[in-house]
Amino acid sequence: IASGVDMEIVIVGEGPDRELLAQKAKEGVLAGRVRMTGALDSAALEIAAAHVVAVPSLIEGLPFVVAEAMAAGAVPVVSNLPGLDEIVDDSVGRLVPPEDEAAWTGALIELAVDAKTRDRLAAAARARFLERLTRERMIAGTIAVYDETLS
Repeated sequence: IASGVDMEIVIVGEGPDRELLAQKAKEGVLAGRVRMTGALDSAALEIAAAHVVAVPSLIEGLPFVVAEAMAAGAVPVVSNLPGLDEIVDDSVGRLVPPEDEAAWTGALIELAVDAKTRDRLAAAARARFLERLTRERMIAGTIAVYDETLS
């Protein structure tokens, strides 16, 4: 975390690297800035409070958390993977190479320090959610695919 960047990092969920993450969260510039929630029945409150939601997946389709983040007006920072790249681009968030630590750090720091960019992307992410990802839009899109396939 760059000097002067004020942020809290919230890690939601469980996984095989939890203990390693918990240890690293106590060290250096991360000390006192990381909160680990563990598994939650719903992450809605965490997402609603976030300015940025990072999804550093190695294998993914379209995780629901990305749509939830966009609906809440949080900027999605996601791995550049098939599926995610159909919803997130640089006009609504950031696509980052999955295991490029420097790129992830750069994207998150950019959004932490540049409120104007963060706010612009958050508004665009919310608009894209309303345009493409509401329940009604998803149902209509699925029906259209079946109609086209069966006609």
